[in-house]
Amino acid sequence: MSVKSNQKEVVVPASVTVPAGIYTITFPITTAKVTTTVTSTITATLGTSHFARSITVTPTGTVANPTITGMTFPVTTLVGGTGTTATVTLSAPPSASLTMSVKSNQKEVIVPASVTVPAGANTVTFPITTAKVTTNVTATITATLGTSHFGRSITVTPN
Repeated sequence: MSVKSNQKEVVVPASVTVPAGIYTITFPITTAKVTTTVTSTITATLGTSHFARSITVTPTGTVANPTITGMTFPVTTLVGGTGTTATVTLSAPPSASLTMSVKSNQKEVIVPASVTVPAGANTVTFPITTAKVTTNVTATITATLGTSHFGRSITVTPN
């Protein structure tokens, strides 16, 4: 069976012997150290049959799909009409820039719809602004990255 990779950073043997009567075979895959994310397609060919799968290689210390591990605010109570920031922490730095969605469940607490997490960063900060209110309003701000979610409450008080 012949085997090939379409990226030089992902090395596979040129061929693998498949003994008679064997339906599953394994072979080594070696990756080079990379500075940016590389995705390679590995293709195995036996006669006229082809099977291909992708493999992603990320720089050391980064991951392709980090998760959200926390969110902090310098304060948890604000006077309406003022603002603060939120800092979201990830499980590991992403290997490529990612877009994280952000939302508030109360219209009086305004956050950007999305924030870009730069490649190699394990935290990202975004602004929180508030409208003037006549009664206390507690909002939950939720950050979402892939299937990972993290929410935290903040309260807005009248002036």
